[in-house]
Amino acid sequence: DQQFLSTPNSIRCIVAALKQWECNDGIHFSIVGIGDPASVNPADNLSVIKYDNKLIFPVLQQTTPGPALCNGVYYQEHFTIGVNPDATIGWYFDPDGTVAHSSGTDFYQAMLHELGHAQLLLHVNDNTDMMYYAAPTGSRMTLLSANDVRGADAMATFSKTKSYSGCTTTTLTTSNP
Repeated sequence: DQQFLSTPNSIRCIVAALKQWECNDGIHFSIVGIGDPASVNPADNLSVIKYDNKLIFPVLQQTTPGPALCNGVYYQEHFTIGVNPDATIGWYFDPDGTVAHSSGTDFYQAMLHELGHAQLLLHVNDNTDMMYYAAPTGSRMTLLSANDVRGADAMATFSKTKSYSGCTTTTLTTSNP
């Protein structure tokens, strides 16, 4: 989304969150461009991260899967991560923990969480996991827990057990199998 260009650290947060997931579970998402999400052709099966004016506070971000069916198996063909642009959220964009902040909502942490959903992870009840259902208050969570990584690994392993022959997709594969 071009609105991210007005806040360069937002792009840095997205890239850092993608890299953290890749370093921990080997799933590689590529950034192919920054532009107008409305110009993405759904047939291209590209995932999109965009500002979404339809999200109403207290929803900060939302990941929407793009499911497809092949050989009787549903898989995630692409996803959309919507970011609530509401100014009252007070996003701060700090990809490396160097910006002092006393209030607001951590965009980097929220991206780590939403990218977990992009890997088909659901919410959990352990507040020490990135996939906890609520943003932690009073502290910044910037590392994936062992449970987060095990969950992503399990989803990648599960996807490899299904037959996608004749489909236009591949499994959720790791760059270091």
